[in-house]
Amino acid sequence: MSTISVDDIYVDETNALAIFTVRLDVTDAAAVTVNYATSANTAAFNSDYLHLTGSLMFAPGEMVKTVRVSLLGGTTAEVAESFQLVLSSPSANATLADGSALATIID
Repeated sequence: MSTISVDDIYVDETNALAIFTVRLDVTDAAAVTVNYATSANTAAFNSDYLHLTGSLMFAPGEMVKTVRVSLLGGTTAEVAESFQLVLSSPSANATLADGSALATIID
């Protein structure tokens, strides 16, 4: 059985995307799926980043996928802000080792 995790990231506000890396600890002979959604923390969705939901499918043999979240860079200097990518509902052949990741947006 595979375990799924997602990495915390730091991203400059001038970047167009926050790119999360989602990983399996081992490959599986069958496809592995997991749902994801962004969740506001101190960053505001649709103001600092675009809210995103979806699902990932790891084909047999795949171990790494990415989720790309669009950032909406501001023109005003701000303190660092953050939002989360939350994983949920893994397929029956997988479990969540680390079900959320924090994206810190650095101004």
